Amino acid sequence: MKKILFIYLSLSLSCCFFSANANENILIKSSAVDREISISVSLPADYDYSLRTYPVVYLFDGPGYFELVRQYSEQLHQAHKIPELIIVSVPNSNRFQEFVGNDATNFSKMLTSELSKDVNEKYRTNGLNIGIGHSLGASFLLQQLSSSSNIFQFVSVSSPVISKRTNLNTDTLFNYIEHHCNSRGKIFLSKGNEAGVYQETIPILAKNAGAECLKYTEIKEQTHASLPLIAPFLALSYFFEGFMPLNIKGPGEINSIESLEAIGGYSAIASYYERISSNLPYKLFIPDIIVSRIAFTYLNAGKFEDIIQLFENEGKDRSRLIYYVSNRLIEVGQGKYAFVLLNLDRKLNIKTDFNQKLFDKLKQGGDLSYRGLVK
Repeated sequence: MKKILFIYLSLSLSCCFFSANANENILIKSSAVDREISISVSLPADYDYSLRTYPVVYLFDGPGYFELVRQYSEQLHQAHKIPELIIVSVPNSNRFQEFVGNDATNFSKMLTSELSKDVNEKYRTNGLNIGIGHSLGASFLLQQLSSSSNIFQFVSVSSPVISKRTNLNTDTLFNYIEHHCNSRGKIFLSKGNEAGVYQETIPILAKNAGAECLKYTEIKEQTHASLPLIAPFLALSYFFEGFMPLNIKGPGEINSIESLEAIGGYSAIASYYERISSNLPYKLFIPDIIVSRIAFTYLNAGKFEDIIQLFENEGKDRSRLIYYVSNRLIEVGQGKYAFVLLNLDRKLNIKTDFNQKLFDKLKQGGDLSYRGLVK
């Protein structure tokens, strides 16, 4: 486990080697809690270059680990483990009162009736909401499972306080979890090396809940204070454990027509993502890295028409990928096919002009045969 912790910390230090997500702040004027709340939001790197919609992660005690979770989500996406995410940091003014005390009902109303509504109106969300909370924040999320206004399908709860103090007990939580599982939800429950109420209640809950949608992890090397630095990474990995097809260990395996055909070809990959999308509240796209690998496999085999067909099916919201593949086509002397791809991008992604300069440059190159390929 110490080795795993080192990997996590190494990942958190390597953020500068990846393209940074865009961060911005929004101000929520909440009537439910009678105050203004400043919310930090992290957007995917290509948010401005596509019309794609995204899952949303809500962090409770958000300001404390917003940047860390932002880094984790970006690195997991770079490793082809999860889709890109919108991350929302939810602050509070009094942890106990707003999470489990007298103000919890109003705080919940602020979340479900005001904040989530504003986020969905302002950003391109796809209906999948993920809640991540620790300690009292985790207790708040467990309370949400029993509410008809619960907005979360996936929930990560690390070291939740389950006691009379929080009006939670294992018996009632069994029913909450069963209901959540029946709604196709997922729960990631984790615990460090705490003693006392944590040691007594959390393992009992994990053992007796017996739900397929609940994964329990006990990390003995972590304390109550350090667990929330690790739990979000593990939780996001669990929530999207089927993101890469099981018969593909890594995108590098798609390196020839034979290897592509061995896993059923493009049609089998497309069918896989259609199938797992049926268990999610949104359509899951084939990851860009797989589309890219298929395209270059076709390129190496001289199957240019198949590249065009691939992007007719998968080119929407992939302007950056089309740019990358087009440049590779130009490098190998196949500018005419790059021209066709760039023109296809203009038809599929009308509201973006990411590739317009490259298209104009190629169009003005003087080779009239390019124009003959485009109507």
